[in-house]
Amino acid sequence: MNTFIDLNVVVLPDEKTKKQILSWSRVIAERWKTNFVLDDATYIPHLTLYQTRYPSKNIEQIKNVIRQFALGIKPFKVALSGISAFYGFLFYDAVKEKTLLENHSQLVDLLNPFREGHITEEQQGMLESSEISDAMKEGIVLWGSPVSKDQFIPHITITRLTQMGEAENALSFLKPIEMSFQVSKLYLSNVDHDGTSTKILEEFPLG
Repeated sequence: MNTFIDLNVVVLPDEKTKKQILSWSRVIAERWKTNFVLDDATYIPHLTLYQTRYPSKNIEQIKNVIRQFALGIKPFKVALSGISAFYGFLFYDAVKEKTLLENHSQLVDLLNPFREGHITEEQQGMLESSEISDAMKEGIVLWGSPVSKDQFIPHITITRLTQMGEAENALSFLKPIEMSFQVSKLYLSNVDHDGTSTKILEEFPLG
């Protein structure tokens, strides 16, 4: 019987950026009920490059592909500016700079074949939902992710409100600021509830 594993290729913010994001996550949790609070231990702030589900038998090949890809790219900058709400999540949005978008797209192309076309039960439900756009549904079918390629929304998640409708109100408590950090490694993490990362499985230095 096939077993499957959810994996996320991520980059991690520097200490200054991380401190700000952890603070925001705590501030929101003090005022509203949230599904998690970032603390850099049990819940790790991160920016997703590609998250999907794979047959477990492919994990070593996946690691090898990420390792070779990382060695073939140069360190790059991630710039962050606005804050937005998305299905109850609060996002610290990254600027869609060319290098970030290219690295995302190339990783999707390299890793998607190891998915072997698998679609999760949750994704199947999204395909049947009238609330999900056709473009996001296409991403689920093609890439195993509703937010890949043209639908990619680079961001660091601050938290998720338990009551989705409260997210817009929560935005008023967060003052957007511009920050940036340099990326010198990619990381492979697990995927827990609400897309959270709770464990770094491996790191991959850039070339």
